[in-house]
Amino acid sequence: MDCIELLDQIYLAVTSVRSGGRKTIRVSALEKYLLALRADVLSSKPITGKEEHSMLLSDARLAEYNAQVEYDIAHHNAVVVSGQAALRSAVIINGGAAAALLAFIGAIYNSDQGLCATLAYSLMAFSMGVLSSSIAFGLTYLANYYGTEKTMKRFFFFNSAAIFFTVLAYCLFLLGSLNSYRTFLPPKS
Repeated sequence: MDCIELLDQIYLAVTSVRSGGRKTIRVSALEKYLLALRADVLSSKPITGKEEHSMLLSDARLAEYNAQVEYDIAHHNAVVVSGQAALRSAVIINGGAAAALLAFIGAIYNSDQGLCATLAYSLMAFSMGVLSSSIAFGLTYLANYYGTEKTMKRFFFFNSAAIFFTVLAYCLFLLGSLNSYRTFLPPKS
């Protein structure tokens, strides 16, 4: 019997006396009760080596479980931070490229409309990359919203779709960059 159980038993005995209408406890009666309780504790079965081993094994399993949960939380947080960084960079590179190309097209619009028409495809790819990134942000929100055990299928769907649109944004940036590069190549003779 541990200290808490012992105190609980004493408390129950005192409240039992009080509920019987008594307001005081005789010292001799309390001494007799405590001696009987002491004898009860001494006669209780001590913990054996096997029981102690079992308790230690249980504690070890609990510690291992807690460590795994902490690792899973840290891993999840790292994945979230990495995903947010990937989305932000997709928006920044596509948005920056679109803004720079738009400024360039605006500067040369009156002098070389053929070049502007060719660069319009790159501008469209960069703009679609920004849109794709924005869609990925929305899908990420939905994935987080459905990130419970009961709605895991929805989570995996929205998470996969967010990854797809993020990769698409990078592919659109590559497509726009390659088109811009090809536009500025000297003509083959």
